[in-house]
Amino acid sequence: MPEQPTQTLAYYAANADAFAAGTVNVDFSATQRRFATLLPESGRILDLGCRSGRDTRWFLDEGFEVTATDGSSELAAIAEQVAGIPIRVELFGELNDVCAFDGVWACSSILHLPKDELAGVLRRIERALVAGGVNVCQLDLQAGNTVLLGLFPGAGQVALGVGGVGGGGRLRDLAVRL
Repeated sequence: MPEQPTQTLAYYAANADAFAAGTVNVDFSATQRRFATLLPESGRILDLGCRSGRDTRWFLDEGFEVTATDGSSELAAIAEQVAGIPIRVELFGELNDVCAFDGVWACSSILHLPKDELAGVLRRIERALVAGGVNVCQLDLQAGNTVLLGLFPGAGQVALGVGGVGGGGRLRDLAVRL
């Protein structure tokens, strides 16, 4: 079993209600729509690190079949209420699905990973995708600099949106070999 990311989980345990209240109504639909257009109609999505369940609910409302996970049992309980489906409590390194999803949505979640764990988790995500599946994830370039990427196995990566990139952050620094 992977080492518990105790600092992150402790934060969410202590702040789950406030965190969920501050994020559940954020309108992220433009990015969600861009991701959704890359998937088959009624496709299967894994919301990896679903936090408040906001995105899970949006994808369900759009007709997708959604499986959602979160490492925080406190956030998972909130997400179950918001999304209306069971949420799997598991860490990123515990993802063991194989060829199960048309898309993996890991927005604002795997950015918590230490750099040395990122490649292994991205391999797990790739294994969870069907051939031609799509992964959208948000990664930190440096403190305060993030990029939202769409990763397509076998076809490299496509940036869906970049926000706050500055202070020396460069897209070329994002290359992760799978």
